Amino acid sequence: MAPSAIHLGLVRSLAKKDIGVAGQNCYVEPSGAFTGETSAASLKDLEVDWVILGHSERRNVFGESSEV
Repeated sequence: MAPSAIHLGLVRSLAKKDIGVAGQNCYVEPSGAFTGETSAASLKDLEVDWVILGHSERRNVFGESSEV
C-alpha cells in the first residue's frame, strides 16, 4: 500500500511488518528546506522501504523526467 505522506507513519505503525508500505514520492535531495517533499531519510525513519517514482502527473505537472 502507498498512503499519502501524512499517513505513512500511522499506516506503518498499524500494518503488520510483512505488509509492504511505500511512499508515493521521494525528493532527490537528502536533506534541506524543500517544503512538501519527502526525503529518503524521512522514509527510512518511518521504516518505509519502498517508494513509487515516475508518476505521470509528476512528469506532466512538474516536468520531472526519468533522469530526476
